[in-house]
Amino acid sequence: MLKAATSSAGDRQTLHLCGHMANDVARHLERMRPGLLRKTPRAPENGPKWIGDRNAKRSTTGREAKVLLFPTWQEVRQKCLDGASTGDDAKVTLWSYIRAYQGKRSGSKDTLYVLRRQDIHDLLSEVQKLLELENPWTWIRAPQDNVAALQRDILASLSFHKGVDHVYVEPRGQYDLVLSGSDHQSAARKIHSLIAGPVAVRGGTCFGPGCTGMGGSNVDLNVFEEPVVDHGPRVGFWMTACAEIDATAKVIERTRLFYPDEYIFLVSDCGFDYSELAKKHNVTLITPDQSSPEVNAQRKQKAALRAAYGMGTNQYGMDVASWLGWWFKAAEESGCDWLIHLEDDVWTSHRHDPVKLPPSNVGIAGPSFRNNMRYPDQLYNWLNANAADTVKRPIQPYYNGMGASIVSTEALRRLESRLSDIDISTLHEYDRRFMRGTDITMCLLMLMVGYDVDVWTDCVDLREVPNYHQGEDVEGIAFQHGRKDFYNTELAGAHAALLPWQVFEHPSHASAQAKRKTLIILNARSDISLWEIGMRMKGFFDQEVYFFECRKAISGQFHALDFTALQKQEADFRQYLQNWENGPASGPTASTTVLAVSDWWSTVAQVLGDRLRQWPADRLAEVTVRYVHLYIPLQNVVTSEDNQLAVLHRLIEFCMMTGRARDDTNFVEAVTLADLEKAVDRLGDMSTVRDTTLGMMKRMLGYAGEGDAMLLSPKIEHDLVVNLADKTSMLDIAEEIAKNAQQSTISTKIIDFMQTVRGAGVPWHHDCEAMDNDSAAGRYTPEVCQGCFNFMSTYWAMKGLLEHDDEVLEMARKSSREAWGLAV
Repeated sequence: MLKAATSSAGDRQTLHLCGHMANDVARHLERMRPGLLRKTPRAPENGPKWIGDRNAKRSTTGREAKVLLFPTWQEVRQKCLDGASTGDDAKVTLWSYIRAYQGKRSGSKDTLYVLRRQDIHDLLSEVQKLLELENPWTWIRAPQDNVAALQRDILASLSFHKGVDHVYVEPRGQYDLVLSGSDHQSAARKIHSLIAGPVAVRGGTCFGPGCTGMGGSNVDLNVFEEPVVDHGPRVGFWMTACAEIDATAKVIERTRLFYPDEYIFLVSDCGFDYSELAKKHNVTLITPDQSSPEVNAQRKQKAALRAAYGMGTNQYGMDVASWLGWWFKAAEESGCDWLIHLEDDVWTSHRHDPVKLPPSNVGIAGPSFRNNMRYPDQLYNWLNANAADTVKRPIQPYYNGMGASIVSTEALRRLESRLSDIDISTLHEYDRRFMRGTDITMCLLMLMVGYDVDVWTDCVDLREVPNYHQGEDVEGIAFQHGRKDFYNTELAGAHAALLPWQVFEHPSHASAQAKRKTLIILNARSDISLWEIGMRMKGFFDQEVYFFECRKAISGQFHALDFTALQKQEADFRQYLQNWENGPASGPTASTTVLAVSDWWSTVAQVLGDRLRQWPADRLAEVTVRYVHLYIPLQNVVTSEDNQLAVLHRLIEFCMMTGRARDDTNFVEAVTLADLEKAVDRLGDMSTVRDTTLGMMKRMLGYAGEGDAMLLSPKIEHDLVVNLADKTSMLDIAEEIAKNAQQSTISTKIIDFMQTVRGAGVPWHHDCEAMDNDSAAGRYTPEVCQGCFNFMSTYWAMKGLLEHDDEVLEMARKSSREAWGLAV
């Protein structure tokens, strides 16, 4: 704790006297030896600068000693009872006590006394009686903030875990001398002996006028009535808040109980006013959007939908660049070593254990989340190969940057300086959740700038706790994520009415139709977060809605040409379809099932059609099946953030899922040659890549000639097509799909669907004879089919050129030397 100092004439000596009756003991010292002590100006409220502050300068020539004067439990008890009539005094006394002292399971040389569980129970029982005689609401401001809750918190903070009857009380932090402050004179005499020295204090440093070369007898004195505790590296808190005003207030109040002076950074991100809360609890507040919550909601619902098929915001419309900027601002202003991530469902049980803080090579550490949010295999392999060399291998295989995680401010400063060097587009390609869930964002970014992602053992996500019941505390854990038991459900309902696109449950919208089995297939581009739309259908059906992602092998990365991914998706779809078929057709357990697919080759539609054709008519009458295509217009297919390879992926997938409309009354958009050229311009100046991709797109879409506008629609038969660019929110999309599903029972289009793509060894081998049956409508032609024979090799050639990869180029050469005249 104390730094050793060399002895030389004029060395400065400082005595830090803190704790119970510190001022009284200081006065006794002055009377014992007038002029010995020179009282210094009072230090800042959070204690002497050298305590718990890495950035402060420490004396390199002076000697310092730190003395704690502790109260007995009987004195603590009496102070609580004396202050009970005024309410807050009793509570403040107890919280001050547990911030300065801790309970241990076994005794040691630092033990002050033994404290029993019954002692705390007896004290709070007496306090409650006094408060009931006076005005209990000056102390207990809310029904849930009662004596029983306080007792539970005090016991947890002192390590009275289940079955523990007594603990050994010790100081938090280290002191050179620990004395009872009850006997002022005795304490003063012992401290005077330390001053008169020479005495060896902690660290082997000599303290007192008898030390060699001291050359003087004066001692500077710092006096603190409260114990000054060194909790190790300095921590602060970071939080964004929206409409859960009551829960946010509870989280802040709860944090302040254990961290009365620490830095708290709060962002009001939805237009709600938190100024009074910030002022009351000394919180740094920023409100980036000064508009009303209503205007804020309208802007965010549109941004969230645009980013669902683009990039830039999370699922709630929060701009990720701004989100990172708030982290950087807090790291710069706080002066802390770590920032703990608070959310409106993060519960603080007690102060963190400094021993459990992550090591310096960790950028972010959160709860163990091994059963959830695992990295996609392709991304995990890519990270192990491409993350900075300073990152330890193997990398932790799951994300855990949610609430209750802890972030290094040093790592944040490095991230800010190197953010522009990170290939954001590639990360986004490998896992679409990279920006949609900010629990994930920070983990990937920290790996890319050379910091580890790890588990912080002083926090927990309650989804990982077996048999957890809401409202319970998890023993021995400082921060718990998932405590929604203190949400204001009435306020949440009002929030749902204001921002319905942000929440999943909407009972007021539920349909009155009789319960029946409903199957909805959502077919969309591989990188669209379909679960966000699927889960928002819950409010439009009067039964349970289940969502299943059949694209687990895809995870956002383009896999349309990956036969393994195709097989995995088809197998998952078959299995889930079988489970759905075997369930009851009606009754209380009937459900709506939403399946997410990216059906490039019509395999899912064919599997579904084959199964339904085998059903008898009476069974078909009991169910609803709808095949829905979510369409993105060509001008919205690529974004400014996509790199060249991502652009190539997007354009190919668009052509695989889109074709000429059957007639001029049933199309989604009209596309001209100029539109195609504008799209391929995003590939850059490499003429070979640009021109070849343009030729490939023209053939795949069946472009007829110069100047003609192509009328496009999804290639696969569908019951409903939704143009995402026409919608304002994900809830609008969910509502349109739900209404369509309630209009009729079975999809005759799917039952009668003719197989248009047949496997012949590889999935991209088209059956020309089958497609010729549609040639009269201009939808398919043998020429288009011949182009599809070769676009696999064309894709690999483009990929090789963009990545400057000779091995990939050689693969393309061997595959085909005549893919639309490409000279490779």
